[in-house]
Amino acid sequence: MILMLEDLPNELLLFIFNHLSIIDILCCFYCLNRRFSSLIQTIKHLHIDFSCQPLSKTQFIYIINQLHTLNIKSIQISNRYYIDAIPIFISYILRTKLIHLRSFTLIDADRNTIVKLTHSYPKLTTLSIESLLWRSMPRRLLPYFSNLTHCRLSTLDLLNGCHTNIINLTLDHCTTDNLIQLNTYVPNLRSLTLILNNCINIPATINFPIHLVSLKLILRSVLFNEFERLIMMIKYIKNLTVSFSNTEHEVHCFDQYLSGESWFAINKYVDNLQFNIIV
Repeated sequence: MILMLEDLPNELLLFIFNHLSIIDILCCFYCLNRRFSSLIQTIKHLHIDFSCQPLSKTQFIYIINQLHTLNIKSIQISNRYYIDAIPIFISYILRTKLIHLRSFTLIDADRNTIVKLTHSYPKLTTLSIESLLWRSMPRRLLPYFSNLTHCRLSTLDLLNGCHTNIINLTLDHCTTDNLIQLNTYVPNLRSLTLILNNCINIPATINFPIHLVSLKLILRSVLFNEFERLIMMIKYIKNLTVSFSNTEHEVHCFDQYLSGESWFAINKYVDNLQFNIIV
């Protein structure tokens, strides 16, 4: 007995779709027939990632031309597999609003692209911008996002004013000023990820957000005494993860981080601290 895919009930088709990327679904099933198209349009909170698999220009343009008919909630895009992917995509979504879009990840986009996108989608709840060009970007480049809760940026300087709803923040190039400004820009922060190097001067006093309970540090040649001083300024921290960006470079730091005696003062100051060290 030969079973045709079209003979499967909607529940089984949705189960199959759940194990495929939205790109594969669109390439293989969308517009194949009216039933499949209608079924795909019922799927909520779709995430589409243009940075994880190669696409031809024809495939790419076909997919973005279907997006306005779907419930796209989250998008990740880079120029990794197709050099003009971001410019073409941005020109499309500026013409055709994705009304369900709430999360966007841009990898290696230029300044103009970032400005166009962020000003067109002020209701984002999650925004991630990973760019090698961050040094050339002006302060307060981004608009104010009233609903933003999760954010990844090169530096805090890109934010425009205080964002009271941000509870999760990652800074890829944290500066001394950023440490000082955290309580001003993101006063309700609960989870923070920082990349720190030995060029950062940790101030004598930092007023961290009082709700900050989770911290992940990626360290580059930061001595333990500087690390210890930083941690003991975070009053209510409960979860701490420490990793090193380059193990060969960090060998001289390992002994102190792996010594139980080094953590005595921190454990005495911070109650019930849970910590992980990744080497």
